[in-house]
Amino acid sequence: MDRDSPYAASATAPRGRAASAWHLAPPAITAPIQQMAAVGAIIALFGFFRAIYRTHNAIDLPAGSSAASLGLWLGIATFGLNLVLQLGLSWGVLRCSRVAACVLLAHYIGGKIFLIALDIGPGPPGLMVMAGVIFFMARGTMATFRFHRHAAELRRRPPARLSDDPAFAPKVDPSTLL
Repeated sequence: MDRDSPYAASATAPRGRAASAWHLAPPAITAPIQQMAAVGAIIALFGFFRAIYRTHNAIDLPAGSSAASLGLWLGIATFGLNLVLQLGLSWGVLRCSRVAACVLLAHYIGGKIFLIALDIGPGPPGLMVMAGVIFFMARGTMATFRFHRHAAELRRRPPARLSDDPAFAPKVDPSTLL
């Protein structure tokens, strides 16, 4: 019968988790970070599958020899290590790691400079794609730094709660203050 009483206290809502800095950050900060992570993962997977497809051309030994199979497996292992490194760095970027963003950008630019120095770099269409990838990665790297600046500002000055507004403060009877 107490449950049907209009004067009974209502059940309290369970407290949710506090909003993280990621959810409070504006899309102008979070979107470039997500784009950089996606571009990094796509470039890693594309490079790995391209390397597997082209590995047989890199080995000049007769097919079927043990040295050829060893070279093939070493090539695939090297490209696999590169894949794991780039995917791990992309995950780090998605977790807003400044170090991962800087290392992923440097790894990509360094790899392209290495390929250009070996004279097996991309042609003009590939250079345009490379410039676009570097643009997205540079934007994402700067966004990770902006995100951490934004998160520090949120820690310094948390968003105001409605219950902190003086209009919603409990009314105090002045006669009870004395």
